[in-house]
Amino acid sequence: MKGISPWMQWGILLSVSLSLGFGLQIYHVPAALLLGPMMVGVVMGLNGATIRIPPVCFAGSNAVLGCLVAQSLSFSILKPLMSEWPLVLFILLATLVASGLSGWLLVKFSELPGTTGTWGASPGGASAMVAMAGEFGADVRLVACMQYLRVLMVTASAAVVA
Repeated sequence: MKGISPWMQWGILLSVSLSLGFGLQIYHVPAALLLGPMMVGVVMGLNGATIRIPPVCFAGSNAVLGCLVAQSLSFSILKPLMSEWPLVLFILLATLVASGLSGWLLVKFSELPGTTGTWGASPGGASAMVAMAGEFGADVRLVACMQYLRVLMVTASAAVVA
């Protein structure tokens, strides 16, 4: 990919992303239009793509996603959460402990540098984890791969369960 012009890389990214995203949508894969482009971006990144999203576009896309998430929330969800708060709190703490333990095990028993393993295993928004990992000196590409692989696995599991 390094010998391919940036315009050609953008063309490949857009055309293959749309094709794969709509192809997955035909098969009713959950979040197909998210997963298709994500897979294409990961493959292109691992093959040496040199294109990058301008920071203002990255911030704008995060703002749009934040608004979409906020729009999907309603006060009606608070009642079940409040009535089952011990279970919600337990699941939250169990997730944090499991991710912390897996991050520690990755750092302790693998070749991953400490910050990379920790940020890669951290729960939360993948783009936020990648951004914070970069600030702490972790290998951003590896953290992104770990985070988005987790997203792919969770989505694939949801599709199988559904």
